[in-house]
Amino acid sequence: MIYRKEHLTPEGFHKILAIKASINHGLSSSLKEAFPDITPVPRPTVKLPENIDSYWLSGFTEGDGCFFINIIKSSDYKFGAQVRLRFLISQHSRDTEHMKSLVSYLGCGSYHPSKGRDCGEFVVTGFSDNVEKIIPFFQKYKLHGSKIIILFIMC
Repeated sequence: MIYRKEHLTPEGFHKILAIKASINHGLSSSLKEAFPDITPVPRPTVKLPENIDSYWLSGFTEGDGCFFINIIKSSDYKFGAQVRLRFLISQHSRDTEHMKSLVSYLGCGSYHPSKGRDCGEFVVTGFSDNVEKIIPFFQKYKLHGSKIIILFIMC
């Protein structure tokens, strides 16, 4: 639309605003106030695959997944600290069923809707689940970007 210079017309500009209104966080409050007549473009419904492809999940994680290593001081532990491993994928609430399907696919983790935001998280917090399921999964279905560094640290 921009290449065709449609954004320079009122109609083209409104089309672009309608597209923006349908993606991620939508229109800001100032844009909503300035353009109250904008209706978001309907987003297509994505049909869940019956079987998740492991290579797809690896690539999806590369883009939207996070690996965390937290070290928390605690006198309850021999070295005075607790190490926590955490794997997380956050997505818009429209993908809730897809995120919930990861629990059964990976055999661990849980899904939690976020409070005050229109999204939710698939999260694996258990040390043994991360060590016995998540790390071996990504050792087999390799990550190729910067997240592989955290995975190596976790190993």
